[in-house]
Amino acid sequence: MLKIVPDPPNNPIPLQASLVAASDYALCADAIAPQAVLLQSCSSVALLIMTSKHESDALCKPLDSVVAQNEIPTSPQTLH
Repeated sequence: MLKIVPDPPNNPIPLQASLVAASDYALCADAIAPQAVLLQSCSSVALLIMTSKHESDALCKPLDSVVAQNEIPTSPQTLH
């Protein structure tokens, strides 16, 4: 007999891993933006690049905060 609802995925990506990956992408965008401005300094594109850098700066702070709040405990906790 076929199941109407499929089983959940076997290995979902943990929330903390997703947040760390998002933080890494934001840091990479933050590092690339100044280099892109140097290449496009005479263009109006530079304004958009600096705006993107500002937004990625603003994104990094809450991401870092959420990652710190969701740290996995190092010692296993007993379940009661």
